[in-house]
Amino acid sequence: MQVFAHGGHVGAVIFYSSVMYALNIVFYIMAFLMFGLPFSPEVALVTSTFVIVGVALPSSPGSIGPFHAAIILGLGLYGVDAGTALGVAIFMHALLFLGNVSLGIYLAWKEKIGLTELRRSEA
Repeated sequence: MQVFAHGGHVGAVIFYSSVMYALNIVFYIMAFLMFGLPFSPEVALVTSTFVIVGVALPSSPGSIGPFHAAIILGLGLYGVDAGTALGVAIFMHALLFLGNVSLGIYLAWKEKIGLTELRRSEA
């Protein structure tokens, strides 16, 4: 919360948060296009908002379930059947998970952090 004590930092946080949300919307639009679904920014924004709220709720590790339900609900508002929406949700969740894990492995390798260091840091 120290970021709010410095006015310049607040602007940077708002800017970078906006960039991340915009990239998130682009990711949703690209995924919807791959499945031949409606791809307007509105559909992506609404579905993304459902996902953000859904995964913020306490759930299983990796938000398995709420993530998928949120996408099914969001796309359902635009007439996408539940089966297709579930396929999109599974694809998007896998892609996000693999992307994050791959980035984590790469950064650990780059910083020369191995399992030994991770175990030691837990103690």
